[in-house]
Amino acid sequence: MAEDARQHGDPAAGLVEATARKKGGKGLVADLDQLVELRNKIRHGAGPRTRAELEKSLGRIEPLMLSSLSGCAFLAHTRWVHTDRLQWMPDAGKFRVSGLVLMGDHPDFATVSFDTAHPLADDRLYLIPPTTNPSPSRRSAS
Repeated sequence: MAEDARQHGDPAAGLVEATARKKGGKGLVADLDQLVELRNKIRHGAGPRTRAELEKSLGRIEPLMLSSLSGCAFLAHTRWVHTDRLQWMPDAGKFRVSGLVLMGDHPDFATVSFDTAHPLADDRLYLIPPTTNPSPSRRSAS
């Protein structure tokens, strides 16, 4: 989704910035890649066998986990909305969007409506940051 947004010039609710490679090969994607690599090594027989090896392993994993969590913290404030209906409001010069917003970690949905200056497609999933206009994920919700 972030690569799609990068190609189309759409900030995608912080995904482009969060997934951008930083100097020295650092950043969220690099941290997640390293975590996957460590997980695979551990899962395929290279796991710690002694307490000292376990502590050394945790010393590598903990900073990557904390950095990864920090790198995706913007998602905690981003609403995920599945659009149901778009209505043009000519007097206001805006569009009224109705749909369902994902709430919590269960997941549960609640109805939502909001105004936007940009038309949004029905039956799509959008990421909506707290202070900017909605940005499409460019993928249909199922």
